[in-house]
This record gives sequence, structure tokens and C-alpha cells, in this order.
Amino acid sequence: MNRLDVEESTSRTRTWQEEAGMLISLLSCVVPEKEGVFATSEFFTGKRLYDLCLDHDVRTPEELERKLGQRHRQQLLSQNKQQGMAFVQRLRELGHKFVLTPVPRQNAATS
Repeated sequence: MNRLDVEESTSRTRTWQEEAGMLISLLSCVVPEKEGVFATSEFFTGKRLYDLCLDHDVRTPEELERKLGQRHRQQLLSQNKQQGMAFVQRLRELGHKFVLTPVPRQNAATS
């Protein structure tokens, strides 16, 4: 392999599928097989976003942002994070030991 081959192989951007495959491979090294649950929820999208659009008589997230500014994003994030954490907590109550989620913990002592 010459220098050009090395530069080309390290500068290529991986696809999201490749990144996801790498992450799953990494997780399989630390989480026992079939014992992990990946739980995700909406942050800035979903039913709350579209309800907010209806409430303000707009059709797209872009129109909503033009009308309300950035404050709608914080409102959505706060409510969606709370719902996401409740979902994660419910999965843990059902006995799942390894619940992986992009939702940040509110308080490590309560999770």
C-alpha cells in the first residue's frame, strides 16, 4: 500500500449505516447478547411539533421557527426529554438492565 492509498482510505467519510454497524459491533463487546434495549424518542420532531404547528397555524418547522423564534425548540426539547426519560424508566422497571438511550440523564442518582 502506498502513501496515496493510505490517504484515500483515511479521508473517506463513512455512511451512517457504516457508523451504526461500528457502534453495534462495539456494543456487542460490552452488552450481553439480547440483553440490551435501544430506546429513543423525538427531540425536535414528532407529535408535539406538529401540534405546535397547528396551534400557530403553520405547516412546517421552518415556518414555526420564523413565527416563534428559537423558543419553540427549547419547549419541544424539554417536554420530549421528559417523555423519553419516562419511557426509559418504564423499560428499566420492566427488568431491562441495559437500556441505551440518547436522552441525557436528569439525575444519575435517580436512574
